[in-house]
Amino acid sequence: AAADVEAAGPRRAAPHRRRAGGARRVGGSPDSRREFADSIVGWREIGEDAELARALRGRGFLEVFGGTPRQAEPFLAEADEIYERLGDRGGHAWVEQHRAWMSFLAGDHVTAERQILAAADTMAELDDQGGLGWAFGLLAYVRFFAGQREEAAELAARVRLEAEGRDDDWAAGMMQALQAALTLWDGRTAEALQLSEAARVRFRRLGDRQGEIQALSPGLRAMVALGRQSEARQLAEEIGAIGASFGQTVYAAMIEAGAAIHGGRSRRALETTEVVLAETEARGGISDYEARAVRALAFAMEGDLESARIVSEAAIEQQPEAALGRAVAALIASLDGRAAEAIEHAAYVPKFHAATYLDRIYADLAAASAHRQLGQEVQAREALNMASATIAATGDMVTRSIVDVAQTRFGFAGNARHPSRADANIGMWDGLIGALASPGRVDAASPSVAGGRP
Repeated sequence: AAADVEAAGPRRAAPHRRRAGGARRVGGSPDSRREFADSIVGWREIGEDAELARALRGRGFLEVFGGTPRQAEPFLAEADEIYERLGDRGGHAWVEQHRAWMSFLAGDHVTAERQILAAADTMAELDDQGGLGWAFGLLAYVRFFAGQREEAAELAARVRLEAEGRDDDWAAGMMQALQAALTLWDGRTAEALQLSEAARVRFRRLGDRQGEIQALSPGLRAMVALGRQSEARQLAEEIGAIGASFGQTVYAAMIEAGAAIHGGRSRRALETTEVVLAETEARGGISDYEARAVRALAFAMEGDLESARIVSEAAIEQQPEAALGRAVAALIASLDGRAAEAIEHAAYVPKFHAATYLDRIYADLAAASAHRQLGQEVQAREALNMASATIAATGDMVTRSIVDVAQTRFGFAGNARHPSRADANIGMWDGLIGALASPGRVDAASPSVAGGRP
C-alpha cells in the first residue's frame, strides 16, 4: 500500500501543488481559500503529512494577511502538531513566525519580537536563509511600529538587499514598502512617494493585491502631504477597490482614514473609521487603536467634543504609550478648556520614540492653545515656534500650511514661514485651528451632524 501511494504520489500531488502555488499568488481572496481547501483535502487523501502541514500553514498565513487572523490559528495549530510529530523544527519555526504576524497585527509588539527571535534562532541553525529573511523582515516592521526607526531602517535595507540577491521579489517589495513608510515619517515626502510606487510595481507584477495595498499606503499619505488632493482621492478609491476585490476592507479603510484626517477631511475619516471598527469587531485579532485615535480627532474637527473625548479615552486605554493618541487627547482637552490636562498630554508626546513629526506638531498646537488659556503667551509662542521648526524640516506642504495658519490665527503672523499659505485649503483644520487660537469658540455638534457612533 505504501508503495502504491509513493508511486501515485507525483501524479496525484501535481494538481495540489499547482493549487497551493496559485493561492499564494492570488492573495487572500475567496478563490485563494478554495485553492488551499482543495489542496488540504488532496494531501489528506494522499496521506502526505509534510505537504499537508505546508498547505495548512499556507492557509493560516492567508488568513493572517487576508484580514482574518483569528481564523488562522486552527490551521497553524494543526500544522504545528504535524511538524512536532514529524520532528520538523523548520516547519515549527515557520508556524512561530506566522504567529508573530498575528501578535504584530494585534498590536502586541513585545510578544511578536519574542516569537520572531525564537523562529529566527531555529532558522539560523538550519541555514534557512529565506526563512531568516521573512523573520527579520517582520522584525523590521515591529521595530518601526515600536518607534525604533534606525534599527528598522537598517534591517529593511539588509533584508531587501538579501532578498533581491535570492530573487525573492515579495520580501524585497515588503522591505521597499517599509522604507517608503520610514522615509515618509522622516519628512522626505517626495522620496517616500517614489519608493511607494516602486514597491507597488513589484507587487503588481507578482499579482499580490495585499502587497499592493501595503505599498500604496505611504504613497497616499505622501500625496496628501504634497497637496496633490485630487490625485490622492483617486488613489484612495483605487486602494479601496483593490481591497474590496478580495474582501480586505479593513486595512484599505484605515489607510484612507489616516490620509483623510491628514488633509482635514473629517467626514470621510468618520466614514472610514466606522468601517474599520465594525470590521475589526467582527473579525477580531486586529488592533483598532489607530482608528479610534483618528476618529476622535475627526469628531473634534466636527465640533462633537463629547464623542471625541469618549473615543480618545478608549484609544489611550488600549495603548497608553502611543504618541498619536496622546497628541489627539491634548487637542481635545485644549478645545474643551482643560488646559492643564492638555499640557500634560502634550508633554508625553516627544518622550515616545514612535512619535512622528505630525504627532509632535499636533501636541505643540494643543500646548499653544492651553498656554493661551492660562495667560502664558510666551509659552504659547514657543510651542508654535517648535511646530514651525519641526515642519520646516519636512516636505509636508499641507501641514506646513496648517502651522502657518496657526501662527496667523494666534496673532504671531511674523513667525509664519510662509504667511501666504494662510489661505491654503486645509479642510476642517481651518476651523479647528481657529478654535484653538480662540478657546471656547467650538460648539458641540449633534451626533447626527458629526456622523456615526462614538
